[in-house]
Amino acid sequence: MINFHQLEVLGFTKEYQYIVILFITIFFLSFIIKPIVMLVIHKQYFFVLTYTVSSLLLIIIAFIIAYFTNELIVIKTAFQVVILFGICFAIFIMYKLIKRQMKSV
Repeated sequence: MINFHQLEVLGFTKEYQYIVILFITIFFLSFIIKPIVMLVIHKQYFFVLTYTVSSLLLIIIAFIIAYFTNELIVIKTAFQVVILFGICFAIFIMYKLIKRQMKSV
């Protein structure tokens, strides 16, 4: 196991430790996410990509606003909006699916 205190003594500050840990984390996450994205593209589930990207952008914007204004309610509200958007999006997709099934009958 790595002794972080010894790393600090050697000049490997907390900032560098976080950079290395986050780099390794994002590296492994990219290997996990790539097959999922490829499956979504192969199945042509573009609505999933739309929801994911728009939700992430909204959450990032909320974190930026909360950082500059020190209003944590913005983050809570953003997550609530993302959940509501997801529910509405799921209802819309089910509506389209049912409508398509009714036409084929």
